[in-house]
Amino acid sequence: MRVPVSVFPPRAPTAAGAALVLGLAVAAGPAVAASPGMASIGELQPHRAVYDMELAQTADSSFSQGFGRIVIEMSDACDGFIVSQRQRIELITRDGTSFPSDVNGSTWEAKDGGLYRFSVERLEGMNGPGRQVGRATLEDGGTGIASYRMPEDMEEVELPRGTMFPTTHLAATLDAAKAGKPVFSAPLFDGYEPKVYEVSAAISPARAEPADADYPFADQKAWTVRFAFYDHGSTESVPSYEIDLHLYANGVASEVRFDYGDFRLEGRLSNYEPLPRAQCD
Repeated sequence: MRVPVSVFPPRAPTAAGAALVLGLAVAAGPAVAASPGMASIGELQPHRAVYDMELAQTADSSFSQGFGRIVIEMSDACDGFIVSQRQRIELITRDGTSFPSDVNGSTWEAKDGGLYRFSVERLEGMNGPGRQVGRATLEDGGTGIASYRMPEDMEEVELPRGTMFPTTHLAATLDAAKAGKPVFSAPLFDGYEPKVYEVSAAISPARAEPADADYPFADQKAWTVRFAFYDHGSTESVPSYEIDLHLYANGVASEVRFDYGDFRLEGRLSNYEPLPRAQCD
């Protein structure tokens, strides 16, 4: 789950939150090694989730209002996971200028993490409407290529060793959390932008939810995870943006926060529907 940084107006990022991720990475030593057979893949719960989003007020933000909704549906297709995402966000500056973004995304990812297909349609955003369609593959050595069918002039993206696709990355993060690891890092490609991010996840110790929690999965372990997104190969110490999730062992998040430096979007799970697991031979 993410709102691509490219749908919003340009801004100057700050160092807010980066110290947490970098501090944990230094204290933890080497990151968790990626495993091709993540234990948590089989525990991910197919579901439909709705998150109501709003702007978190910050003194130095150029925005006065922000609101929207993100709808995510993950289904089990036996040989892979299908994830559909619709996000509609509108930000309004202090002088009344509106910046709407409307993005639809649909992906299929093989359960072995080696093949990924994606289709992303931007109906509104800073760069205007557009569509990106393509596929990405990873070889046994851990490197790969992402190629675009639309637009035709989009160049291939080389995927460095260790690259993961989104569902595999989520499962590997959960594996690290369940093992008590405070940090997990890996390159990530999701097709929403023609680039690879180096993603560092800072993982809090597991904490139990209150007995009266509103969610049917509240008896599961949960962690607060902060994902910091850096351009792969960059020497910048400040991430492009960060995402905080209150993440359960089944892969469902009850709270989300997108931190873009000079403004933040926060959301809470407002509707949740578990979907059936595929009956596969």
